[in-house]
Amino acid sequence: MAKAPVIKINNLSKKFMLGDVEVQALQSVSLEIYSGEFIVFFGVSGCGKSTLMSMIAGLQPPSTGSILIRGEDLAKLNSNELAQHRRTKIGMVFQAFNLIQTMNVIENISLPLAFARISKGRRIKRAENLLEVVGMSKYKNRAPNQLSGGQQQRIAIARSLVANPWIILADEPTGNLDSKSADDVMRLLVSLNRKSKRTVILITHNPDYLQFADRVFYMQDGKVIKVEANAHAVTFNEKGKSATSSASKEDDFVIDDDTKDEVPDKPNTEETKAASDIPEENGNTENTTGESENKEEEVEAKN
Repeated sequence: MAKAPVIKINNLSKKFMLGDVEVQALQSVSLEIYSGEFIVFFGVSGCGKSTLMSMIAGLQPPSTGSILIRGEDLAKLNSNELAQHRRTKIGMVFQAFNLIQTMNVIENISLPLAFARISKGRRIKRAENLLEVVGMSKYKNRAPNQLSGGQQQRIAIARSLVANPWIILADEPTGNLDSKSADDVMRLLVSLNRKSKRTVILITHNPDYLQFADRVFYMQDGKVIKVEANAHAVTFNEKGKSATSSASKEDDFVIDDDTKDEVPDKPNTEETKAASDIPEENGNTENTTGESENKEEEVEAKN
């Protein structure tokens, strides 16, 4: 049986008005992306790659065509269902970090789990584990503005992982960073893909990053003009650039997801699998019932 794609895009187009001018941001894009792939959307600014990413995230509706995530058509979801899609199935990393300055590091990372109604104790435990993964444990009580750009981006990556999503979307994540910090961030993303088998989609115009991809989708004027597969997508150790990176060691990249002990609204037998390797299929810390959280808080209060 052929492997089903995690993302299937059919004849996707996107138009919008810029004043009185109609802009064609995407034109007849069709593609499939499979679980565990490291994908690069590559092209110059304005080619449509960020628009495509935002549509995969459910932030913009298509003008024509469809986007299916594991067979689910995003166009058929209401606003609450789209929010759930972004909260539990998609992790996003932005060029500008988008951390909340009035919250410290651990609060920023754990915030998405609050919307999923995970108890505070488990939110903090999950965030602390991810801080260890990205090599930032000693900064957990710092404010974002007390960190360097590279450190802030590592925190943003940890936040993108906190709900254990199926897919990580990284939009020019190294665009605001110096070369060493950029290497640290790319090392994390490559390690995340290689070790936890999670699907990563990188948006970039930097040709240095193409060698890490399983496949590269070249974009121009809103179209995918070429797709290239790498026979051997390299790691940072093979590249020889970042063996001494301050980010976490690639061989030690393990994400421990304790939030899976929470009771979801819709039980899923796949979610009970051990989290030591965390395959992409596990990705869901959806909602927990109010009763479950209340019991959790009562136990914490007694302790």
